[in-house]
Amino acid sequence: MCENVHEWCSDWYAPDYYAVSPERNPRGPETGERRSSRGGSWRHHVKMSRCAARSSIPPDFKYADYGFRVACDAATTLASVVPPQSPAQRG
Repeated sequence: MCENVHEWCSDWYAPDYYAVSPERNPRGPETGERRSSRGGSWRHHVKMSRCAARSSIPPDFKYADYGFRVACDAATTLASVVPPQSPAQRG
């Protein structure tokens, strides 16, 4: 997903977070006043339209060029939607 709309993230924003974050799958600070935003949109300069571009925005702002991507932790999701099989079902 790139260059269509900014992507709202569930992470709170902190400008120095990546200096202290885990190396893999950083989840963002626990609290904050602004949400993280990734990527860019059709109405911004090329520099801010890169997928890797990061910014922040107050959660109550609404713009026509902000969207979101539905995502979740695969292990948690699979455990909640795929019931365990009985020995008879495993064959």
